[in-house]
Amino acid sequence: LAPARPLPELTRPAGTSPAAAASVPAPAAQALRGPDTPVQAPRAAARDAEPVLLQTRSLSPSERCEGRGQQALAGCIDRICRSEPGLRDHADCVKARATR
Repeated sequence: LAPARPLPELTRPAGTSPAAAASVPAPAAQALRGPDTPVQAPRAAARDAEPVLLQTRSLSPSERCEGRGQQALAGCIDRICRSEPGLRDHADCVKARATR
């Protein structure tokens, strides 16, 4: 890792108003960005055009029960599979039913 650069002082020249200072980029921002670094707008994700409901991914039963021990994991998966009918054919639920 490269050594960290010290942060520049965040002082404002005497006699400037906060409104006038807001129109001029802060010296700290200029120092951190560097003189030759262009400012780029963030890129839009490819999925931004999709409706929000299609952008979300539901967690599988094993992902929801992550971090539990073996017995607690089996009980948690079984409980989730029974409570949500849409997960009945999920691979985790099928495996949980087969091991009962």
